[in-house]
Amino acid sequence: MLIEVRDFTRPTTPHKRKASLSVVIREIVALFSPVMQEKRIECRLRLDPRLPDFLFDPDQVRQVLLNLIKNAVEAMPTGGFLSLRTFQADDQGLVEIADTGEGIEPENLAQLFRPFYTTKKKGTGLGLAVAYKIVHDHNGDITVNSEPGRGTTITVQLPLAG
Repeated sequence: MLIEVRDFTRPTTPHKRKASLSVVIREIVALFSPVMQEKRIECRLRLDPRLPDFLFDPDQVRQVLLNLIKNAVEAMPTGGFLSLRTFQADDQGLVEIADTGEGIEPENLAQLFRPFYTTKKKGTGLGLAVAYKIVHDHNGDITVNSEPGRGTTITVQLPLAG
């Protein structure tokens, strides 16, 4: 928990370099692969080969995706589908993370990115707050669509022009 508090409160400037969003996603999926197999979660990747490499901090974006995928996996305790898709819209590189999990109650949606807000018994409430901060430090955006009992889709937008 102290590491999460430090990561949230420490002012960090992204160290951007030209990198591939698809490579970062594949690394995180490989990390979660044993857990997903154990929980009977099928991962579907649709990574757009036309999405160019662009300037972002791969370590920070890796942390964002780690937090988002961890939440998606935890939302599917009895298995399901996790879909990760990349694509380009105008001058934005986007990654969409969709799960078939429990979904988020409407009254919780507005609170999701607030520090220390959690609905989990053992959660710190910092994972999504850290993700939000990192994405905004990259001049990007993060949005959530969710329906209780049907799953959640989180979309991360990052500018292609550094």
